[in-house]
Amino acid sequence: DTESRQAAVWALGNYRDKRTIGSLVEILKDDNKDVRFAAEMALKDKRKTAAVGPLIRHLKYFDAKVRRTAAEILGHIASKRAVAPLLRRLNDDDHDVRAAVAHALGPLRDNRVAHSLLRCLEDPSAGVRSNAALGFRYITGTRTLKTLITMLKHHAPELRESAAQALGHIGDASAVAPLVECLQDANA
Repeated sequence: DTESRQAAVWALGNYRDKRTIGSLVEILKDDNKDVRFAAEMALKDKRKTAAVGPLIRHLKYFDAKVRRTAAEILGHIASKRAVAPLLRRLNDDDHDVRAAVAHALGPLRDNRVAHSLLRCLEDPSAGVRSNAALGFRYITGTRTLKTLITMLKHHAPELRESAAQALGHIGDASAVAPLVECLQDANA
């Protein structure tokens, strides 16, 4: 039954034994969404670096939900080993996978992702664009600030919101005046 299986997943998640990782990662493919969610939380909660390899392999799985979940967990674990495989998934056919990947790339704090996140700002999916903008909060530099400040005037409200959040997270003083201007813009 679902509750017993969820309890077993929770119990496995509490072990510090690396042998539990393979079982937790495989449960991400389970038909029961509640059991999958329990495994996802167990893997995220412990930031289990031993899960990085199996999760990278799951980025290629046929089911988009599994690919999306693997990307999300890799973002939580924040291992540099995941950068290249995640960058390859930015071309995924499923927009939810691309959005999860864009969200996962920022916390990896790797300079290789800046160019790819810029390209994501042109994605047809609002979720991908928004997550890419939020990813910039982890990538500092003049180019990032200029990009985010420019996005405060973008026609898409989700991008303006994400840019404002990212600028607030970065906390650079050069963004104060553009943020105040955004506040005073009735169309923003």
